[in-house]
Amino acid sequence: MKKMICASLLSITTLAYAGTNEGVAAQNKDNYQTALKEFKPLAKQDDSSAQSNLQLMSANGKGDAQAYTPAIYWFKKAAEQRDASAQFNLGVMYKKGQEVTQNYTQAIYWFKKAAEQGYAPAQYNLGVMYKKGEGIARDYNQTIYWYQQAAEQGHAPAQDGLGTMYLRGGLDFSPNYTQAFSWYQKAAEQGYAAAQSNLGFMYNQGLGVSKNYTQAIYWFKKSAEQGHASALYQLALMYSKGQGIPQNYKIAYILFDLAKSNGSKKAENRDIASTKLSPEMLVDAQRITTQLSHSKNFAADLCKLLNSQN
Repeated sequence: MKKMICASLLSITTLAYAGTNEGVAAQNKDNYQTALKEFKPLAKQDDSSAQSNLQLMSANGKGDAQAYTPAIYWFKKAAEQRDASAQFNLGVMYKKGQEVTQNYTQAIYWFKKAAEQGYAPAQYNLGVMYKKGEGIARDYNQTIYWYQQAAEQGHAPAQDGLGTMYLRGGLDFSPNYTQAFSWYQKAAEQGYAAAQSNLGFMYNQGLGVSKNYTQAIYWFKKSAEQGHASALYQLALMYSKGQGIPQNYKIAYILFDLAKSNGSKKAENRDIASTKLSPEMLVDAQRITTQLSHSKNFAADLCKLLNSQN
């Protein structure tokens, strides 16, 4: 009898595994109706993997999953089974007020559940909420703790956030530029634009490392190629001042203008750069800026422009 029960359980597990695999295979082929057909019966049997896949399909409106059940239903089902990604996504929904009334307390609750399981995105987001004091008393020590947990797993936003905490310091801890540089570098090497810009700033100012304009320009360029406003602005400053690179007001103007269109509120330097250009050069700079703003290959086109001036 015991063998029969074990055999039955094995058979059910095997069927569930097969059904999940078939659903994933259909999903990968954009065959969402078949994926929905495979996942839904398993989800009703509390298969957390099927529930997680239904969550994402419902959230993205794939396979008419939204018409069947709201995403939050599946998120909750899987989260209650300790599915860390579901707990995290549920936290995001409560934080943003998606399909539910915005509730920071619930967001923290689910972020913490996932964070305690070692889920890096949840650890980072929990740190952010402690940093901003959203639904909980502001606590920089807790911010650093949770950022560190995620950063040590290679989570680039957490590494960048940790770098900024060490750069600025707080009421009960002093800045540590060496630590700031180290964490920025780890995130920058993963291609994280904000960290690349911050690393360029560290090299430019000589914080936690010897001042090195060549390295500052290198990292500002890496970040600027991703359209990061601060990097575009900082690189424009270096061109306008001739720091580590030949002074070039035309390039500076273009970069200042791109920075502004990407969210930078510092426009006054663009206007100063424009006074250094002839009317013909200004028109050409504006033409190039427009071309870059509409480029489908911004990184390559910006790189080509900057390299042509060296």
